[in-house]
Amino acid sequence: MNYLIIFEGFSLKSNQDEVEIGLVDVILFCRKYWKILVALPLFGALLVILVMSRLPERFQASAIMLITPSGVANNGPTSTALIASTLQGDEVMKRVAKQLEPAKDIGTVNATVGKDGSLEIKAESPDAAKAVRLANTAVRVGKELVLEQGLTPFSRQWSQMRGQLAMVQAEQERNQVQLAQLIPGGLATLDESTRRQLQAMAWHDVQFVYAQGDGAQASTVELPSLPNDNGQTTSAKHFSPEQWKLLRNYYFDTVLIDVLQKRIMLIRPQVEHDVQIAALAKAASPATSGKKSQYLIMSVFAGLILALLIGLVRELWPTLQAELRCRLEK
Repeated sequence: MNYLIIFEGFSLKSNQDEVEIGLVDVILFCRKYWKILVALPLFGALLVILVMSRLPERFQASAIMLITPSGVANNGPTSTALIASTLQGDEVMKRVAKQLEPAKDIGTVNATVGKDGSLEIKAESPDAAKAVRLANTAVRVGKELVLEQGLTPFSRQWSQMRGQLAMVQAEQERNQVQLAQLIPGGLATLDESTRRQLQAMAWHDVQFVYAQGDGAQASTVELPSLPNDNGQTTSAKHFSPEQWKLLRNYYFDTVLIDVLQKRIMLIRPQVEHDVQIAALAKAASPATSGKKSQYLIMSVFAGLILALLIGLVRELWPTLQAELRCRLEK
């Protein structure tokens, strides 16, 4: 089915699904509607300039954080995207707000992942100095939060050991209360031989636990060997089985706390190496400088598209009216 639509000034010929518009048609169309083709994009650009000039100026500052590559440790990979989302969370802003002076508009913080795996922390604020201070505070607070939550390989181990240490210390306090109840005088009643025997047994128990469940890292702290001392000594035989068990648990917790504290101290430098602050913000730049040009280009294209649509509607309207009348008459 072939049909020909003739507009005032140019023609549009269609053959089924094939549509052809000649160069002359385009030139005639632009000549006829040049006013709106120029006026609407210009109006859009002026409107954007007016709106942007009335908006309050905001400044942006950036700080860089480096993350250890994910394949370094055996405790699982580091998710840079997860760390970036954590840095943009409410917890970071709460801690930052506590350190900075309270204000109505403290600013905003965003984190983006770079091609080299680094994290760029961008802070925006109405004041240039506040933007720099916000970026630097956010990157420091973010590092602390990342390490606390164990989001990197070594910080994950460090966080687990700290949690284990807190549990053992709480258990030792409970054992100490029970000792005071079951043994009159408590630990002060133990002689030197019994103390040494309990300490040796505790070191042996800790070695056994690390060899069974955490032997790969037990070598971090050198544990003393168990002396050749089987069974209880004569001085320890006056304790009941329940009292002896409680004493063993107390000394085991004491030795384990000492081991965990040493391991936490030894792993701390590696934890610090997981997350490093590569660069702090030194100066801020206007945050809307790059956006203004983008908005201007978008407004010009939007005005041009709107002008083309208006011109096409004005050209097609008489033909559509005529076709509508024909169908209504039939």
